[in-house]
Amino acid sequence: MEPAVDRLRRTLRSLGEPRLAPAEEPVQKRPPELGRLADLAGGEIVVEAERTGYLAVRHVYPVEHRHGHAPLSLALEARPETLGLLARDARLDSMDPSSAVYFDTETTGLGTATGTLVFLVGVGRFVTGGFEVTQYFLPGPDGEKAFLGGVREGLGETFLVSYNGKCFDAPLLQTRYLLQRERLALTRWPHLDLLRAARGLYRARVPDCRLGTIERMVLGVEREEADVPGFLIPGIYFDYLRSGAVEELARVFYHNLLDVLSLAGLGGAAAATMEGRLASPPASDLSGAGRLLELAGRDAEAEASYRRALLTARGEERAAMLRRLGFLLKRQREHVRAAEVWNALVESGTDRDGVAHTELAKHLEHRIRDYTEALAVVEMALQSGAHRAPGMRAALEHRKARLLAKQASRLTGPRPD
Repeated sequence: MEPAVDRLRRTLRSLGEPRLAPAEEPVQKRPPELGRLADLAGGEIVVEAERTGYLAVRHVYPVEHRHGHAPLSLALEARPETLGLLARDARLDSMDPSSAVYFDTETTGLGTATGTLVFLVGVGRFVTGGFEVTQYFLPGPDGEKAFLGGVREGLGETFLVSYNGKCFDAPLLQTRYLLQRERLALTRWPHLDLLRAARGLYRARVPDCRLGTIERMVLGVEREEADVPGFLIPGIYFDYLRSGAVEELARVFYHNLLDVLSLAGLGGAAAATMEGRLASPPASDLSGAGRLLELAGRDAEAEASYRRALLTARGEERAAMLRRLGFLLKRQREHVRAAEVWNALVESGTDRDGVAHTELAKHLEHRIRDYTEALAVVEMALQSGAHRAPGMRAALEHRKARLLAKQASRLTGPRPD
């Protein structure tokens, strides 16, 4: 059987390019063709708008489904403490990854004030044998109370996974509930916002951290022409309210569906990178994981991530990772192992700012008390130009003078009384 997402792509391609609706105030003039909308969206109707005031469409994927090159099952294999680290929220340390709710909203604007309406919410969760995405749609403003009731039921009571949802989706939804005189404290729920995780893990190799960029460069997802640019989405909804036409609105459903699938794929890939479960991740991703682990005080795992990154890193990228590893070991008082790292960086010829030369010279001077070797390292830094950091040359000259004085004192020995 043809997968639902492929069927949806094929149908939407036949509809042509999306168009931007006029900006006039929308007025719904005729009943929407919601049955046709559900058909175009490619899912199963689980809640009928005629009966409840809102529409819900469900899609189910096997856990082995690959979104890009990431199987959805990766998210189920995450360790709870990894989710807590990525979320910077210890409450997730005791949460079962299979209970996560992945959610994304489509709205009439980018603000979180009372004038912005949420009209589509995609909710994804793992169920027995698969991953289920239910899309809740608001056919018109009059049905908002029932629509929000359906969304509340769909979210359940667990922890949230989103992309920028802590700053946008959750506060906006919470505002809509308050306007309907209902309480749903979404901003207090345990919440893994993958935007923050993406910035920590992937910023070294992506031009920006928009979800479209991350899903393309990290997951290998290429959205097709069936998708619609986000800035067109409010206008498409307003056009639907005026005319009842659903063809372009189906593109918004497709956009939202891919967003939710990307949340599950990205959450699994991020956790797998942190835990060292990916076969051959880019060195920059492993370095990003090392930084996050180091900040969380998980030094042994951070060191392992840095060392794995060093297996494939080259040039300036490798130099930056060696510096991080060296300072991690120094902070742990692993001075001998730190000196080995500084020496490797010195010998690589990539210590442009003189940091590794300085740290190695410190170790030789203060711990080994080998002033001759320490002086040789300082001389090497001065001669090779490894002193580009502000004030580094003066600091090296000062260290050289001190080492020469210590060396002379050792040679002459104490003066007789």
